[in-house]
Amino acid sequence: MRTQMASSPLRSVPSTPLDDLRALLVSRTEEDPAFPPRLLQMVSKLRQLALPKLEEQLGNPVASKALLRAILETIPKIDWPDWVPILGRFLEKESDLGHFDRGCIALGCIGNKAALTELLRLKSLRGDSERQLVLNRELEPFTPIQPVEVYLTRLMEGAANPRT
Repeated sequence: MRTQMASSPLRSVPSTPLDDLRALLVSRTEEDPAFPPRLLQMVSKLRQLALPKLEEQLGNPVASKALLRAILETIPKIDWPDWVPILGRFLEKESDLGHFDRGCIALGCIGNKAALTELLRLKSLRGDSERQLVLNRELEPFTPIQPVEVYLTRLMEGAANPRT
C-alpha cells in the first residue's frame, strides 16, 4: 500500500497593523523620504496602539537620529494628550538639543494643561541655558499678555463692553 504525502501549501501568517509598524520601524533607511508620511499614516491608523512601540523607540539608546526625528515630527500632526507623559520621560533625559527642541515643539503643539505642566516641570529639571531658551519659547504662548484683572474686567462688562 502506497501512502501519498499530502503537499501542504505554505501557510501565511496574517500580519496585523502593529506588525506592519514594527516592520516599518526596523526596515527604515536613513535617506528614505517616504518614511515620515508612511509613519504618520500607520500611527493614524493604529491610534493609541502605536504609542508603546514608539515610546520604546524613543527610549532606545541605539535608535538612529533620523528615526527619532521622524517620530518627534509626527507627534504635532497627531497631538493626542497621551503623548505628554511619553515626551516628558524622553525629554528629561535627552542630550541632543535638536531632539529636545522637536520634543518641546510637540508638547507646545499639544497645548493642554498636562503639556503646560510638563513644560514647567522640564524647565525646573533642565537648567542649562540652551534648553531654558527652548522651554521659554514654548511656554511663551501660555503666558498672558496682560494681567488677569484686565480679562476679568472685560468679562464682567459683558455685552456692555464696547470693544466686543
